[in-house]
Amino acid sequence: GIAGMEGSNRHEIAFVRMARIAPSDMLASDWGRRGRGASAPAYAVCVDRASRSVVIAVRGTLDASDALTDLCAEMIDASALRDGLGLSEEGDHFADAHGGVGGGTHGGSREDAQGGLREADQGVADGESEIGGAVRGEETWLSHRGILAATSELLAELTRNNVLRTLHRQLDDEAGLLRGFRLLVTGHSLGAGVATLLTLKLRANGFPEARCIAFSPPPLLPRAAADACARCVLTVALEGDVVPRLSLASVHCLAAQVVDELQRCEAPKWLVWQRASARGLARALGCATGASKPLG
Repeated sequence: GIAGMEGSNRHEIAFVRMARIAPSDMLASDWGRRGRGASAPAYAVCVDRASRSVVIAVRGTLDASDALTDLCAEMIDASALRDGLGLSEEGDHFADAHGGVGGGTHGGSREDAQGGLREADQGVADGESEIGGAVRGEETWLSHRGILAATSELLAELTRNNVLRTLHRQLDDEAGLLRGFRLLVTGHSLGAGVATLLTLKLRANGFPEARCIAFSPPPLLPRAAADACARCVLTVALEGDVVPRLSLASVHCLAAQVVDELQRCEAPKWLVWQRASARGLARALGCATGASKPLG
């Protein structure tokens, strides 16, 4: 075991070991759902002294309850999230605010991200940019129902357990033990989605400098609104990863394309499905499929 963690559960012990932090730097965590909402995600709050950061880490999909949160993918009004951007800020891109972290929120170069942000800032001034409209309220903000609910539950829990009050005191007070540290929110997949929205909520509720690194989050906001978040959210997605591209809109688009291709194909439909199923099964099992044979 790890010294100082005799009363901790196995999840917390594993987290401390993998994060390579001291047990005393583990500030709060909850890995279960006893007494919590059905969509409340597992999380941990810790201090990373190497980067001088207080980190709120949100776990991704693990069990059936998490999967149900993922499936509640209807887009609903999320206009309140706009308050997390704050028009009084300089508007620096995340990469500039964190020592040159490369990449934009949509996988572009740092130069592209900076150029896009300059355009966004100009739009805020002259009213011609879609991103500026998204920040000011001219663009409708919609978001994933399940992830929005999970974010609200997590924020309520952090408030109820006095985690946010403690962080505010330690980060901002003159005598705070963590004064000069930054607040960083992170997560993967479902956790990345919650981390992104939680960051916007925190910035509007006493933590205006909060930032987020989101690893493979699902689609959460319309494009203009997502671009406006470049100042505080860095999205990291692997090429070919389906999660950052999986939304109700993309599923409907895929279904329409499949139907269109089936209508164009002159081969018997049973043969199309048979061969598609065989190839999918072969890939899943790691078998070679051989050369493809024409259907027509």
